[in-house]
Amino acid sequence: MLILLGSSLVLILIANSLLGKRIKKLEELKKADPTQKKPGRTLPVLRFIKRIALPLIFLAVLYVSMQRVSFGETIQESVQIIFAFVMTIIIVRSLNKGIELSFAKYFEKEYANQEHEKNLKPLLSFVKLLIWIVGFLVLLSNIGFNITTALAGLGVGGIAVAIAAQGILGDLFSYFVIFFDHPFALGDFIVFGDKSGIVERIGIKSSRIRVLSGEVLIISNSDLTSSRIHNYKQMQRRRVVSQITIPYETEIEKVEMVTT
Repeated sequence: MLILLGSSLVLILIANSLLGKRIKKLEELKKADPTQKKPGRTLPVLRFIKRIALPLIFLAVLYVSMQRVSFGETIQESVQIIFAFVMTIIIVRSLNKGIELSFAKYFEKEYANQEHEKNLKPLLSFVKLLIWIVGFLVLLSNIGFNITTALAGLGVGGIAVAIAAQGILGDLFSYFVIFFDHPFALGDFIVFGDKSGIVERIGIKSSRIRVLSGEVLIISNSDLTSSRIHNYKQMQRRRVVSQITIPYETEIEKVEMVTT
């Protein structure tokens, strides 16, 4: 077992070193020419392998090796708790990284620049927080804590919080509506109610609109989505209706010139 563990450690260290050199080279290529697609696609995969996959493999080998060796009960329990803690962190980080890459790939067209990526960050942070909470609960369950009572308490407390924070939850739901339905995006000129301006930021609770007079209007997402919104950036053709008065004595040739 010690030979297997030592060999695995050496191989992982060698792979880690090779990956580090490759990542550094790709980072230099990307820095020299940001338009290259290959470094941008390969770097996330190599970083995932180096930071998450390799430690996960080593921990799996370590766990199998520990099962074949007899230790005292106290030491065995301590090792299992440490192993569960480290495994939870690695798995949660890997899930978060995978979700981040999936979001970036799925919304690549919608979020092609840094300004539009601001729309993605609040939602991504919210999803990551949920994954960390679930991972923490799973960890507590694995090390022997009874989380049923805690979940029941959280359920009752969650109902109370939901009742007290209806406005916040409404704004959060409206944020998801804006994010997935795309009634407008950053940089769009919109008119809602008696206000109009350019969308500068879309947050989880509120959005910021730069109105024509220059100041920033901060409006809750629920108020914004409940309004009738005119999006002028999506307008393909502009029509202007003008009223022209022509005197009766005007020659017919000139009238025809005006109407055409």
